[in-house]
Amino acid sequence: MKCIICKSDNTKRTEKVVKCLDCKHVYRDYGEINLEDYYTNNYRKKIVINKPTDRLLLERNFNKYNLVKDYFKDCKTFLEVGFGRGHFWQQFEENQKSGTYYCCEIDLGLAEEAEKKGINVYKSKFQNMKSNFLFDVVASFDVIEHFNNPYEYKTKLLEVLKLNGTAIIQVPVDRKLHSREPFDGHYHYFSKESIRTLFSPEFEETNSTKTEKGQVANGRELITIFRRVK
Repeated sequence: MKCIICKSDNTKRTEKVVKCLDCKHVYRDYGEINLEDYYTNNYRKKIVINKPTDRLLLERNFNKYNLVKDYFKDCKTFLEVGFGRGHFWQQFEENQKSGTYYCCEIDLGLAEEAEKKGINVYKSKFQNMKSNFLFDVVASFDVIEHFNNPYEYKTKLLEVLKLNGTAIIQVPVDRKLHSREPFDGHYHYFSKESIRTLFSPEFEETNSTKTEKGQVANGRELITIFRRVK
């Protein structure tokens, strides 16, 4: 079976888990799952009902914002893919002196919460989002691993991000996938090599940071900054 990212045949499969021995990408072959239903019935309960404390999430998003804030210096339009409960938006609003925040949220309940805060919301899958203009910065924090085919994210990113614009990508790393685990929203775990491969050649990496456990999420995360060059 070919690697979904680098297309190498040098892969190892254990039931539903496929690991590429070249780019070190790991993913689960669950096939297509109705993500709208999954997020409405499962994911929202996880982050809203069984939520960590707001104080902890605000602290982690403060740390996250400080890691990426330099890339907002000349930003006029910023799109966050996946609003969640709005903790990164809160940091952006409190600390940015300029720039307009937009979000794309698949969960209608969370999208409505964002609208109540006066936020510009695209209520759809990112793949189906329609915008009349391009963005200076597009960010996704723990989003791409939820795409069955991550290249769909990249395709849409090329449609909505300006040439020379900045893409901020955060993904979980150093986690293990097990064949018999039920679907938890995560299809993929990226490596530095596989995230670079996914976004090349249209994007050039400008920075990459691996965070500590608990710094911006429960586990370690890889935050990569790309500039669109094509």
